[in-house]
Amino acid sequence: MPIISVYVDELTAARMRAISAEKGRSVEDLAECAVSEAALDYFRLAPTGSDPGRADGGANIITTHTGIAGQ
Repeated sequence: MPIISVYVDELTAARMRAISAEKGRSVEDLAECAVSEAALDYFRLAPTGSDPGRADGGANIITTHTGIAGQ
């Protein structure tokens, strides 16, 4: 699995720590979910076939519910 390192400001880091404590998930896990959701959102309305994450070549988007909002 590729690794992406990002820098965040102090307020974002504090928010992520608070969410981590509330949800019982690591900050890294929450960040991974946020990146995945952002990529899904980008391709949700993109032309069929442009998303390299579509397992079937474009007919159905493969989504994973992250549960980040506690749903």
